[in-house]
Amino acid sequence: MKPVLVCVEDDHDLLEILTEEFRDHGHDVVVAYDGLQGYTAAIEHKPAAVIADIDLPTIDGATMVQRLRANNPDLADIPVIVVSAFADDVKARGTIDAAAYFTKPVDYDALIKTVEDLVTPAPTRLHAV
Repeated sequence: MKPVLVCVEDDHDLLEILTEEFRDHGHDVVVAYDGLQGYTAAIEHKPAAVIADIDLPTIDGATMVQRLRANNPDLADIPVIVVSAFADDVKARGTIDAAAYFTKPVDYDALIKTVEDLVTPAPTRLHAV
């Protein structure tokens, strides 16, 4: 089984598409519609990665990620992938230290490949002795 992902997006149609895409690639996906739900889901499920919008209800994506990392040492290094209409601005300002940034509309193939690269362990190399 592939790692669990938490997807945080307030656009229900986009969240449904993201969920379907990731599930089609074998991932378990936990969905959240706002920043507080995303924060809680990440703590509860200890995902391999968080895919998050920035402009979210309750708490924004940047605050959610900052709180996750500051308050949960076991999630401090979790890869975060930003999917937002503001992704380029967020990257330029350094608001979120994310592993990747995707601007809406999303290139789903590129997003899937990026997530796969981030959550799939590198093969172990055997060395001759």
